[in-house]
Amino acid sequence: MRKWIAGAGLLAAGLIAVAPAASASATGQTFYGSSAGFGSAQAIGYATGAAWRKAEAGGYTRNQCYVGSALAYPTGNGWYQADVSVTCVKP
Repeated sequence: MRKWIAGAGLLAAGLIAVAPAASASATGQTFYGSSAGFGSAQAIGYATGAAWRKAEAGGYTRNQCYVGSALAYPTGNGWYQADVSVTCVKP
């Protein structure tokens, strides 16, 4: 019985020691786009396009990314400034 318990303990210790080496960590990066447009929707659209282009230039595909935040604020006479972040993760 003691041999079995000692063997099980060694086996568990071996599995625990191997687990961190076998787990993969995902790497991620956030890209930012900024633009102006007539109306908030147009400004956000342009800024999102700029952020997507930076993400693609960084080696990410669109299915690896998502829009994290989008903020538009008026600058006057119907014009808006927008800032967008796109976060990407490679498995």
